[in-house]
Amino acid sequence: VGSASLPNTNKELQEEVLNWQHSHGKIPLDACPWCGSKIDPILKNREQHFRCNNIKCTFGGRNVYPVRLCDEHIYNNPPTLLFGTVDKFAQLAHKVDDNNGKDSRRLFHVNNCLPPDLIIQDELHLLLGPLGSAVSLFECAIDQLCSYTDKNGHVIRPKIISSTATTRNTSLQIRALYDRSVSIFPKNGVDYDDSFFAFYKRYKETTDSDWSYIAKRKYIGILPTGRTQMTTQIRLAAILFIHRAIFEFNNLDKLFNKDFIKAANYYYTTISYFNSLKEVGKTDAQFYQEFTKYTRRLYKRVLRYSSMLECFYAYNEHFSKSELTGRLSGQEAVRELSLAQTKNWDPHTRLPYKDDNQEWHRAKLPADLILATNMISVGLDVARFNTIIMNSMPRNIAEYIQASSRVARESEGLVITLHNPFNQRDVSHFEKFREFHEKLY
Repeated sequence: VGSASLPNTNKELQEEVLNWQHSHGKIPLDACPWCGSKIDPILKNREQHFRCNNIKCTFGGRNVYPVRLCDEHIYNNPPTLLFGTVDKFAQLAHKVDDNNGKDSRRLFHVNNCLPPDLIIQDELHLLLGPLGSAVSLFECAIDQLCSYTDKNGHVIRPKIISSTATTRNTSLQIRALYDRSVSIFPKNGVDYDDSFFAFYKRYKETTDSDWSYIAKRKYIGILPTGRTQMTTQIRLAAILFIHRAIFEFNNLDKLFNKDFIKAANYYYTTISYFNSLKEVGKTDAQFYQEFTKYTRRLYKRVLRYSSMLECFYAYNEHFSKSELTGRLSGQEAVRELSLAQTKNWDPHTRLPYKDDNQEWHRAKLPADLILATNMISVGLDVARFNTIIMNSMPRNIAEYIQASSRVARESEGLVITLHNPFNQRDVSHFEKFREFHEKLY
């Protein structure tokens, strides 16, 4: 992958290790995948490797992990399994050298060994438009480099397996990208809701005659009138936070109940999804001003007779936000995502608390609002994300499905689609909101 995500040379890898005790930097190794112990860097034949801190572990002692992180190590000793990104294809032609550590040709033909014979492409639906046109040019080169002629004179091409959840005109896309016919798996079953490999969950009450589908994700469409989309977005988020406070107030006697803690954690954070960085910037600028002001006004109105909780929420509550957008660097995005996954709602740290040394600490809470773009559409699977505000319809329906599917991964989730009243496409989606979503599922 690119140098912004991983060191590309052995020297850069060693420089990242210099600050290992404080931060792992770009190195994506946190704990031993075998036993969960800490990881220690080690130099072996002037090459940077990593091993487990636990001597009794399979990868401890003299053994090191069979992982090659930088380009030089990969070219020197081509691995069995190689992970890469599309943008790295463009550098193959510029990495040709007699030095083994800088020669990309070693990935395809080394000591008369066969070239790669299996290519796995994830998220095929992203390779559309200009990106798909550029990728198809490089795929032709990769296909040629991975092909070989057997002893009978037959040209053997690599097998390609692609995965996608949302795609249209698959046959045409595969032909344009890879010059191949397509075979879809699993095949469509007799019933649209039962393909043998996948089955829609159902439930049936004792008084019902028919089965009903289990739906964990609910969609609500909103079209503001007489208010701007920014104002409506702020008020929607504030209302969600007010209900969060009411839920806590109504269950004060269950504050340490496991079910209550799980519910409070699963619905504490709200994702606000945007179609462009420009919209992210507008909301970011308004968060600590208009947003906080309106939320505190609602707190005073709703929690007026609530045993001093009005003072606690309206004056002592510090709202926080996080961001998962393209404005972050790779390292910052990893850190923010790690915080979102690990920082949970805990009743013991909900308020300012004392530690074992009787020292006071501020309350530790997850982010109230997460500003996000299409960065979250692929690969984000966090159980505690169950509420999302979609600010305007994305340009691509597949993007809408992917982004809204980030919620309700384990528990019930809510998707609030805020339509833009000055966008005819958004108005059309709002007018056909029910029919549109029934066709999606």
